[in-house]
Amino acid sequence: MKKFLPLLLLLSVSSIAQETPLGSRIRKPTAVAPADLRGMNQALVARTVMDQYGRCIVASRPGVTEMVVSSSPLGPDLWKSLEKHDLADCLSTAGMSTVVLTLSTAALRGSVFKALYPRDHANAVPAMPAAGPDGAPPQPDWLADVTGAGKAPPDDPQVQTYVALRRLSACVVLNKTDAVHRLLLARPGSDAETAIFGEITPTVSGCIPDGQQLALSKLVLIGVLAEVAYRTATPASD
Repeated sequence: MKKFLPLLLLLSVSSIAQETPLGSRIRKPTAVAPADLRGMNQALVARTVMDQYGRCIVASRPGVTEMVVSSSPLGPDLWKSLEKHDLADCLSTAGMSTVVLTLSTAALRGSVFKALYPRDHANAVPAMPAAGPDGAPPQPDWLADVTGAGKAPPDDPQVQTYVALRRLSACVVLNKTDAVHRLLLARPGSDAETAIFGEITPTVSGCIPDGQQLALSKLVLIGVLAEVAYRTATPASD
């Protein structure tokens, strides 16, 4: 039985730290959390800060946004490219006047796709592809994202986890398109978000293949749902 462990993001009022083999550290002196973050648990503070951090990048750094979504999801290439860009000011926008930030490629990609989705689809639920001859709607080639020349082999555990998360999310997005849309527009920790999670939880469970166990934090699940919904949606016609 394969078991995919969650990617955990631990956040105090003064720092964000994700335990992953790859990451980038952005520093500013002293650390102060604004009043509206006080009283939140660590997981919700993490989601709130990352939500605003992604929105800042998408709104003010189009070049970085393109770099994040087009770079290899696994490996150090993205971080090498980001070394040329100062993103520290987005931490203040995210609600942290000063912070030490360490995050993985997955967390950064998730926050950016979470911001891209409402930018392009805030006013209406996007159309999803119609089912093909085999009865299943077409999807992006998730395996091709992370395998091929110079990339990891298909049997690499990170590759298998990457693909499994997106296939799971695609199942949820295609079966609960409206609910996922509302989830991606909801404020982290709000009553609306809590209700939507309750609505989609049975579908998430039903989309996990037999013989697999999958544990996910809300931060990771929402990030992958945002990526899959954004990449799967049929482009709006002019």
